[in-house]
Amino acid sequence: MKSMNIFLSIVSLVLSYTGVSAFAASTPAAAAAAQLRTVLVTGGAGYIGSHTCLELLATGKYNVVVIDTLDNSSEESLKRVKELVKLGGGCDDVEGRLHFRNCDIRDEKGLCNVFDEFQDISSCIHFAGLKAVGESVSHPLSYYDCNVGGTTTLLRHLQSRSIPNFVFSSSATVYGDPEFLPLRENARLQATNPYGRTKLFIEEILRDCHASDPEKWNILILRYFNPIGAHPSGKIGEDPQGIPNNLMPFIAQVCVGRREKLSVFGDDYDTPDGTGTCANMCSHENIIYSFMPDFCHVLGVHCYLYYFVLVTQNTKEKRFSFLIKCPFFHAHIHAHKCHSGVRDYIHVVDLAKGHVAALEKLYSNNKLGCEAVNLGTGTGVSVLELVEGMAKATGKPVPYVMAPRRPGDVATVYADPKNAEDMLGWKASLGVKEMCEDTWRWQSLNPFGYNTEEEKVLEQ
Repeated sequence: MKSMNIFLSIVSLVLSYTGVSAFAASTPAAAAAAQLRTVLVTGGAGYIGSHTCLELLATGKYNVVVIDTLDNSSEESLKRVKELVKLGGGCDDVEGRLHFRNCDIRDEKGLCNVFDEFQDISSCIHFAGLKAVGESVSHPLSYYDCNVGGTTTLLRHLQSRSIPNFVFSSSATVYGDPEFLPLRENARLQATNPYGRTKLFIEEILRDCHASDPEKWNILILRYFNPIGAHPSGKIGEDPQGIPNNLMPFIAQVCVGRREKLSVFGDDYDTPDGTGTCANMCSHENIIYSFMPDFCHVLGVHCYLYYFVLVTQNTKEKRFSFLIKCPFFHAHIHAHKCHSGVRDYIHVVDLAKGHVAALEKLYSNNKLGCEAVNLGTGTGVSVLELVEGMAKATGKPVPYVMAPRRPGDVATVYADPKNAEDMLGWKASLGVKEMCEDTWRWQSLNPFGYNTEEEKVLEQ
């Protein structure tokens, strides 16, 4: 009996010690005592960058050094990131964990100063660069100079400092107008605009760097699709300077009264829209059906059929498209009667977590090589479906007009995100409802973005 009591005492002591250790490791104080990794985040004050900084700090594993020119971002975003980290209890000494330096990635001396100051940087997440498709068509040289030239300058500094781990924030624009959907990482790469080509050229540069010396580089290329939404707190979100280049901030500014109406770019796409029903389609006269199977997998794998419908009404031809998705005997039909573009919209918080997952993967596998991974939901959503989602989130209709498509835009793009789940253990969890609600919360709490109304007036 005595020996049993001794045994139980030992077990109790071990369990008690294990419990205390597990708890201590999860507290900010214990995390501070541990050796933290330092990650350089270029463009970290921007929309995706700021959300990624927040997710990095929330893990309790990283010090974050941000460089940004603030040309299309605000240092206020990083101040709010610190506030959110403090509120979340993820870091007692956030002031010592998040550092900002105003630096252009093309600035050789500025980069030298940053790397000299923070000599423990062991990885880089690269967001910095120009990002507007339309502007890239008008000013291609600026995009090649900043995006491609800036990245090569950054890579030289990383190489000279023996910093191997590199996460590149690429874009689905590298695929161009897709041959097949959903898009997989091995799809044809054929960007249709200068912005997309800068991303594609950088990807090729990264592959060349790794091929030249595999021991010195460990790279993940993240081809993300269309980020929207905001942090659910409403503290940080997308705050474009001037006229928004992306859809969601424009919708949000219309909803808050800063703009009169939304222009839906692309009223001549041969794509789904999500605003109609199959019954509505069949009510039209002079409908000519043609059926084309895209691919068909049996025994439990989805079967997809694309139906292309040509509708003639009042001597004006309009194209409609149906997508029928049939797992086994269930048919889920989306029938559409307009022509706005379709995209794979991903919540920015999901996207930020994807970047953190990529960084974790690089640290856990220093022989990963140079791999590309899609970050998307795998679901195509039309512009007008987003408009409808924002109308529900705000409780009022969103005024819009149809307009011609922008140069360089493609019709339909959505991802096959399976590789991200298999390789990174990452999967998007937030849908259109959360994207719209979080966008509206951000915009209604910050109608002028990170600025006050008075500051906005002074800028103008």
